[in-house]
Amino acid sequence: MGLSIIKDRQGTSWLIAAVADGAGSAKCAAEGSRLATESFIEAAAETILRHGADNLDLLMRSSAVYARTILEFIAEDAGRSLDDYHTTLLACVTCGTRSAFYQIGDGIILVREHDAAAWSPIFRPQNDEDRTFTYFLTLPEAFDIAEGALVDRPITHVALTSDGLQDIILHPETLAVRSQLLDRLAGALAAMAEPGP
Repeated sequence: MGLSIIKDRQGTSWLIAAVADGAGSAKCAAEGSRLATESFIEAAAETILRHGADNLDLLMRSSAVYARTILEFIAEDAGRSLDDYHTTLLACVTCGTRSAFYQIGDGIILVREHDAAAWSPIFRPQNDEDRTFTYFLTLPEAFDIAEGALVDRPITHVALTSDGLQDIILHPETLAVRSQLLDRLAGALAAMAEPGP
């Protein structure tokens, strides 16, 4: 999991967030997920600082490709299979009024739009029907499977989670969002961030 806040050349603040979850069967899953989030955030931040955020769709795809390339390099350098670094990737880049989202694998991205009564999912988790299989950034077909979305409406909150919280936030059968739970979590986090007396 990673988070960065930067300002572009016009002084607009951008939040870049990424969550990745390594496959339990992968030997280097923890390293794979860490590298995926760090590399995505690094690439997205560099793009915004150098070129701005006019093309958010390209920014998201190129940042994911960069993250995958880093994993390929690390695997080759270690003499390992890329499968040893299997990891999902969920990412968000937003300035509050313009947002981009990207997902490969399970987990969930949710947003709360300005004045909305409830949270809504950007994508559904990428699982098969039995939830025995998910997709990874490290698969050959990763970029064919990946989902991207652009939202040009004000967003006040964003939540990115791995599959570990998926069934808590989403009803496992109906996939309905448990908005009250998310509101409580957001409220608790906001209270923790407030300066003390």
